[in-house]
Amino acid sequence: MEEQELRLKNWEQIESEEIFDCSPWFKVFKDTWLLPNQEKVTNFSRIEGRDYVIIVAVNNQKEFLVMNGYRRGCEEVILQFPAGYVDSEDNEPLISAKRELLEETSIKAEDWKHIGSFTRDGNWKINTIHGYLAQNLNKITDKSVESDDLGEVIISWMSWESIYSNWRKGKFKQVETTAILGLVFEMLKD
Repeated sequence: MEEQELRLKNWEQIESEEIFDCSPWFKVFKDTWLLPNQEKVTNFSRIEGRDYVIIVAVNNQKEFLVMNGYRRGCEEVILQFPAGYVDSEDNEPLISAKRELLEETSIKAEDWKHIGSFTRDGNWKINTIHGYLAQNLNKITDKSVESDDLGEVIISWMSWESIYSNWRKGKFKQVETTAILGLVFEMLKD
């Protein structure tokens, strides 16, 4: 299988036309690609959205910081983790992750581990999601957190057992959160 995979070649993008602009959230493009066999693929749509970060913050008691809030795409209140867009002025996603954790929870972390970076959709691209594990946490202020999220968000701590049980039961409704949490379980298992 390995030898066969090495023979595969990347496609070459030869044209791209923006057909819809909903900045700053996303744009839609119509691309033309040249396949390795020289076949031309036209009208191949691509969505270009903003990259974002998801932060799984775990304290010294192995409790996970979770947020409950309504998410329009899921059409319900869901379990989630601190997250946010990678801002253009940030040199790297880790800077965005640190900012988002502080803005949404008033918590700073001393230790950061990059869990991975993942493409949202293999055909459409959409965006890249960067996952981070934050540990050695310090509460900066007890003031209520000002969030730019729409609607109310409740922040709480869940034990390892509770978070794992909720994960196994499919209570995390966003696929990227579910995948990143699974990788965190692997990183933290004793």
